Amino acid sequence: MQKLQNLTIYKMGGSPTTGFKALINPNSINYEGGVEYSDVDVMGTFKASPQYAKHKPEKISFSIVIDTTGAVPDVSTKDSVKVTIQKLQKVIYNYVSSTHQPNIVTVKWGNDLTFNGRIENISVNYKFFKADGTAIRADVNLSFIVYHTKKQNNQKKNSNSPDLSHLILVKDGDNLPDLCERIYGDSGLYLEIAKVNGLVNFRKLNAGDELLFPPIEK
Repeated sequence: MQKLQNLTIYKMGGSPTTGFKALINPNSINYEGGVEYSDVDVMGTFKASPQYAKHKPEKISFSIVIDTTGAVPDVSTKDSVKVTIQKLQKVIYNYVSSTHQPNIVTVKWGNDLTFNGRIENISVNYKFFKADGTAIRADVNLSFIVYHTKKQNNQKKNSNSPDLSHLILVKDGDNLPDLCERIYGDSGLYLEIAKVNGLVNFRKLNAGDELLFPPIEK
């Protein structure tokens, strides 16, 4: 019989043994991603085709059950619902004075789920109570927003490499030196890019125009 693997949440880079282990695994996990597009309308023209702007941060959300009623087989904990939630909050939610933020955590379940992120929302629905009002069961709803390390961010930035050609949709307020700084890291290349795109007046860019930024050897 295959051994049960419990969903575990722990400080990123730390040990799973020091984190929070769900005694009852989630019934479902929701993944959310998305892409944002810019859409610049210029008076007197047809509606522009949406242009890629950026990827939205990925998110996951799920619920875990904390049960101390004894009704769920093979689940035992000496902690109360209140104490269990406090232990979870210590890992994912509480302010850490040394880092001035809650922990960045890893959510891991078996071989298919490893998600590094920060807590975005936590809500608790208390379900059953003793006669004295002590909660004995609760559903804890959690959502996390992705966290990328500096190395991962640098890898993503490679898509903006000056070794690649870029077709940029001009927006209101854009100017050629700033665009060159963004693409090449060198605002002084604006004259060369103006020449590539046949711009007579490079100081005035028209929103909605598309400009080509080819690879340039510096």
